[in-house]
Amino acid sequence: MKKIVYTIVTDLKLYEKIKCIKKFTSGWDYNILLSENKKLLTNWGIIHINKKIKCKLLLSRYYKINIIKLNNFINKNDITLYIDSKFTINYNLDLFWEKFYNDKNLDLVFMKHKKHNCLYKEAEFCINHNIGDKEKILKQIEKYKKEKMPENFGLFSPGIMLRKHNDRTNKLMKTWWNEIKNTENYRDQISLPYAIWKNKNVKFKLLDFNNTYKMHI
Repeated sequence: MKKIVYTIVTDLKLYEKIKCIKKFTSGWDYNILLSENKKLLTNWGIIHINKKIKCKLLLSRYYKINIIKLNNFINKNDITLYIDSKFTINYNLDLFWEKFYNDKNLDLVFMKHKKHNCLYKEAEFCINHNIGDKEKILKQIEKYKKEKMPENFGLFSPGIMLRKHNDRTNKLMKTWWNEIKNTENYRDQISLPYAIWKNKNVKFKLLDFNNTYKMHI
């Protein structure tokens, strides 16, 4: 079983803002997935990705969710920690894992959203602040309402994700990706609660956003 931490950068403007790793943990692989074949001064391992998706944001979402599909990167039941590239790793990842993934039956660990607890409220916030395509968001949430997706189901910050890549997790990730692709709304925080709701057998845990990444990552 491999343990891998990874991040993704598909926008050249963000290359110079990539944070170096401050603390390494033996037994973990550290990789950054880059869409551009460009030299980079970093202490991350570098993997170049070349899937033909023109939209840089969608390309980032694809590998964030579908990391199991990257050839020879991970296998079934491997463990991954995904982090957004804005975060800095400054903590022992074995201790991080033991502290937050302390139930052997868990499939995933997410961070609670720091403001909202409902995808409908997040959708409203995005529309009011011109984040994303208004018509696509409205169409998406109308679909969820028709399917009786409940309000206040929970809202998650997938900028940090701990995953055990078993069958339940992989099915959830497939549902999540299909929602992003089919709705053409790349705000993954809106589609993730729906995907979890549709995959009711997935065992997940929510952590306090501030007390987690501010203290450990």
